[in-house]
Amino acid sequence: MAESIEPRRVLLGTQTLPGQRAGLRGWITRRQQRRSDQRKYAYHQEQLRSIRANLSQVVDAGQRADLLLRLASTTHRLGVLHRTLHGIQRMDDEPRSKATSLLLEGGLYHALSVVELSVVYGTRRTRTVPRIERAAGLVLDRMAATPDLIARTQLLDDLHDAVVPVVGKRAATAILALPLPAALLPQAD
Repeated sequence: MAESIEPRRVLLGTQTLPGQRAGLRGWITRRQQRRSDQRKYAYHQEQLRSIRANLSQVVDAGQRADLLLRLASTTHRLGVLHRTLHGIQRMDDEPRSKATSLLLEGGLYHALSVVELSVVYGTRRTRTVPRIERAAGLVLDRMAATPDLIARTQLLDDLHDAVVPVVGKRAATAILALPLPAALLPQAD
């Protein structure tokens, strides 16, 4: 008996893929999943804002490492959800998609978290994302060897310059926007 092949259907912007239900029940299931993904995306965007606000108040390297790791994880989740919700969305000035850029940004935050942990424990920095390590391993090692937070944040410019060719302008610029704790900012008289 020959198998019948059902053609792919497009229903209000969603596709019926092999293994998915067709018809109204399948459409409702896909719609519910999309709404769930949209809620998760909004939640993670709010988490990013909250974590960045907390970073602007924390001076301790251990707490900063924890916040940067949470920032990396949340940004990674956003990258995955972005691809699910928006597909491959190319950016005007970069060859990579927005989802890929978010994933690479998460990798940069993870590398900075490892730098902060090495400052806390006084140990050598462990290696993270190979792409980032090849481009900026030396800068990250210098940051890990610098105990002063202000001096480490000044090295972010060097890190930015080193990773732009690898991760793109959008992801590299995001690390320059990391907030410095208000306690360390110069006070206006």
